[in-house]
Amino acid sequence: MKLLFENWRRLIKESRGPNDFHYKITQSTKKVVIEPLNLQTMAPESGKADGHAEVVLKKRTDIPHWQLAWSNSPAGSEGVGTVLYLMALEIAGNEGLSPDDIETNKDAERVWAKFMPENNRFGVFKEKKEGFKHDNDENPFFFVFFKSKGGVLEQFADHMTYETGKEEEKPQMEPEEQPFDLEDDWDSLYDDEILQEEAKDVNKFAKVLILDKNDQILLLKRSDKPYNWDLPGGHLKKGEEFASAAKRETKEETNLTISGLEHVKTAKNLRFYKTNSYKGQIKLDFSENTDYKWVKIDNLGDFEMKNDFKREVEGIIGTIKEDFQQKVKQKHRKMKLRLLGMGQNRDKYGKKPSYKRSKSAPPGAGGT
Repeated sequence: MKLLFENWRRLIKESRGPNDFHYKITQSTKKVVIEPLNLQTMAPESGKADGHAEVVLKKRTDIPHWQLAWSNSPAGSEGVGTVLYLMALEIAGNEGLSPDDIETNKDAERVWAKFMPENNRFGVFKEKKEGFKHDNDENPFFFVFFKSKGGVLEQFADHMTYETGKEEEKPQMEPEEQPFDLEDDWDSLYDDEILQEEAKDVNKFAKVLILDKNDQILLLKRSDKPYNWDLPGGHLKKGEEFASAAKRETKEETNLTISGLEHVKTAKNLRFYKTNSYKGQIKLDFSENTDYKWVKIDNLGDFEMKNDFKREVEGIIGTIKEDFQQKVKQKHRKMKLRLLGMGQNRDKYGKKPSYKRSKSAPPGAGGT
């Protein structure tokens, strides 16, 4: 009779609440998964988004707090997403929890918005992420969240099962096979079986060296790594081409529309392009970048980047400088040949020209 009443109540309400689920928590030192299970069958529930319902917390190496890497509330439920987030906050404890810095869906944004007001009824408070200098108090992305006291895990203790998760180890590869690491443990964000196929494409990147008329390069200051500067660009979507991703990411991050991309280098899973053709005014997406600068090529060393990434960029810039010097030499050689031609036809030009090398000409460009 009780089960019949519960089923009737759900049909009337057309949704299930937090008490209608069992919660399985699988925890390791770097990852926590909270899964709402069917209360009768103990089977995983389907999520509102693709896949089954769950909340995944990740502990990255480049930030001191936990990050909510994935969330998916059970289909046909109401208020369960909020409870899952409160459980995640209690598990994160004093280390805190921040939103995903790659992608946050609308349901997740609605839950984070509940925690934004001061003295909210959930007992959640927030602190600005370290290194942020701008004043954006409306976007949850810029904050780390904490729960002032427990209660939710205790409240659902009778509906809860704990398991110890396996500690994840990345497979060791030969040095020449190591993927280019733009994000610390980027691929570990996608180690769930459901996302393994997608990860093959997501773990590819396209970056763009945009040069202005003064041969300065556009650099962006990353939001999630306050002391790291970067080039425009980002990760590929599943099935996307490198050049298309470079244009899309640049537009999303800077509002610039770029064209005339020239492929200059591929470093394992990262492809670099360069262009001096762009349109529009720079407008930053502050969820990704907090500042930008046009930087002279020779001053690149003054800006902090990930070491391996910076070596690649400096190598490309060295090639660009060599190409420029070659073009200058070719230009001077052509000028010399023209002058020689003029000298052979001195009657036409009146006198034999001088072939002395000008001060602006590089060594070896001609003259004596």
